[in-house]
Amino acid sequence: MKFEDEERSHVVRLLTNQKHNNAFSLTFINVSLAFFIACPLVVSDNTSENAFKSWIHFLLDHREVYESAYGSQNAFGEVLLLLALHFHNNQLSNVSQLVSDLLRVRGAVKTSSLAKMKSLFVQELFPEPVIAEYAPLVAVTPSLSARISGYLPVHCIHQLLKSRAFSKHGIRSVRDWVVRQLRASTAPLHSLLPTLIENYVHSLVQPTAKSKGIANEPITEKELLQVFRLSLNKKGQVIDEQEIEDPLTAQLLFFYYYLFYEDTRLHDSKMAASRPLLQYSGTLHECISIELLLLKGHQRQSQYADLYPRLMRLVCEYYPYLCPHIPTSSISQLRVTSSPLPTKSELRQAIDGLLTSPKLLIKMLQTLRRSEPEALMPFADELITRLLPLLIREAQVDRIVVDLFKDTWMKLNVAMLRKLSVLTLRAFVSQYGLTLCWDDLVHDPLCLLRCQERVYRCPPLLEILLAILSTALSASRVRLGYHLKQHPGREAENSNGQERNELKNTLISSQESAAVQLLLEACLPRENEREESQRCFGVLREVQSIICSFLHQLFIEDPNLLRLIHFQGYNPKLVPLTVASIPSMHICFDFIPELMRQPHLEKIMFCVELLSHLCQQYRLPVVIHLCKLTIDVTSTLLDVLIQDELYEFAMRVSPALGRMAQVFPPLIDSVITLLVQCGRIAEAHVNLSGSISTGEAIAYSDEPVAKRAKKVLSCVAAIQNTFKTLLEETEIFNRFKCDQVTS
Repeated sequence: MKFEDEERSHVVRLLTNQKHNNAFSLTFINVSLAFFIACPLVVSDNTSENAFKSWIHFLLDHREVYESAYGSQNAFGEVLLLLALHFHNNQLSNVSQLVSDLLRVRGAVKTSSLAKMKSLFVQELFPEPVIAEYAPLVAVTPSLSARISGYLPVHCIHQLLKSRAFSKHGIRSVRDWVVRQLRASTAPLHSLLPTLIENYVHSLVQPTAKSKGIANEPITEKELLQVFRLSLNKKGQVIDEQEIEDPLTAQLLFFYYYLFYEDTRLHDSKMAASRPLLQYSGTLHECISIELLLLKGHQRQSQYADLYPRLMRLVCEYYPYLCPHIPTSSISQLRVTSSPLPTKSELRQAIDGLLTSPKLLIKMLQTLRRSEPEALMPFADELITRLLPLLIREAQVDRIVVDLFKDTWMKLNVAMLRKLSVLTLRAFVSQYGLTLCWDDLVHDPLCLLRCQERVYRCPPLLEILLAILSTALSASRVRLGYHLKQHPGREAENSNGQERNELKNTLISSQESAAVQLLLEACLPRENEREESQRCFGVLREVQSIICSFLHQLFIEDPNLLRLIHFQGYNPKLVPLTVASIPSMHICFDFIPELMRQPHLEKIMFCVELLSHLCQQYRLPVVIHLCKLTIDVTSTLLDVLIQDELYEFAMRVSPALGRMAQVFPPLIDSVITLLVQCGRIAEAHVNLSGSISTGEAIAYSDEPVAKRAKKVLSCVAAIQNTFKTLLEETEIFNRFKCDQVTS
């Protein structure tokens, strides 16, 4: 479009008019800006160019006046900023699209005609320092969400953060703008906000060479606490009076900022060591209801499609113990029934009357079990501090009450895992009078296993105990890794980082193996359970099944733990149980030869017993080679062991060799040869003693001799029983037995 000089003068005078006194003024200014870009020939002479520049400076100086008078809905400040940014980045197609949107005319400007305006914006009107200083002054977009399209201030700030313009020119006021925009965001989440947070954090922790070491200011802990201390009701609505339209969205965004900042700071330890960085205190971490945030975020993850996967990546790294609870379990999938929830006083009265009339409490627990996890949070104190001690103390409480309590606890654990674990821990170890916290549990997970004896013999309470133990072990591993990143050591020690990691892994393995050993001991019957009454036996088998399932999960997660446990050894009476009840025990085949080469006789005997039970559980052809190795080792030891060790070895190994021969008949000849060898040695000792027989009592005045004689008799009995077992398996013995029956 071409204009005469007089026409151009009138057009410039009209468009640069500075007298605006109604709400349409902002729209007119935006259209005027778009017209100047679309028709650059309007400012082809010095007079019109100077008028245009004076008008732009006037707009910048009076931006706040216009926005306060007429609102920021159609503010020209962000249009100017976007035009300047696009010109600086040579994104002329974006300039053309923006002008077309403002004029509502498709193809209103050609990119080839923008050279003049680009020169004016980049060199005179908006050099980069001016843009960096002006951008944080632009108002944030209220109720920013994915429903708002087009070019927004968040695009400008994002581009400036990405190019490190604020750091290069020492502009630190961008923090306030970022905080305001995150607080003003709503669901469905705008796709640029997670990237905005990431670029902002990078500008905090990783300043470039051009920034001369100057970085932006991080969000203060006070500002974060103001967001995380908001109280939410069941619908995610804010209870406290705060200037946040969508508190859940704001909390998720600030939580992602917190995690990403900590992750970037720890992974860039060299840069962090060169200058001090803000470290948030434990108070902030305690104020974040991580479990509830993740639960609500999971329920509405379609509205946070761009944030949720990034958030979960960091949660899996720093809070892996929360990940199994995020897709809630089958128990937590139950929805609220039509029955109203009881009040705290009603629940308290039902708990007090449990021993006399449990029906009321059973009905309330059934209602609570079918409620949403966050709806159960107000009842946590009553359930843990009043009901749980009663369940631990009174063994005669109906099993259905304990089962319902366990289901309710598992549901509640989804929404408040850390607090619930601490309350439960205090109830379990109340006999010591300790007031433990989450840090104590993470620092020493084994303190949980010092609980009262009743917990180990009440299967529902044991499941709760193991759930807390799994969480504590995982949190302890993360804490040790976090500690190494938090304290990287001096540069002279950095080359020795592998040794520090090995020490960390050793500490973790020692901690977890101790927990496994304590749980295995809990599988052994107590004194009162050895009578094998029907009730005690049933409870013991259920306890053993629960513990073995838990150990299977640990061994699958870390097979080296299984190896460590068997090199340490445990009570041989538990070997049949572990082999039959822990599916991952087949991994033992990988280290049986190494375990057989140990210099300790006790470990060799343990290994032979373990292999014999593994043979019965896994009848694989490749196992026969391990059995042949065991027979060779046994034969060698029979020739070199001294007398006392020999009898104990033969007594324990003979039944194991018999089990191997039963599984693999080709080994019968070798096993019988060994048994005959053991029998001849025992017979020789009997002949030397002169007065020992299997049916007579031993009455030696010399106590060591008596003990040796008992070992000989036990050895002979074990060999005889093994022979009997092998004979019963043979076809000749079975035929002979049948002939006796028929005759």
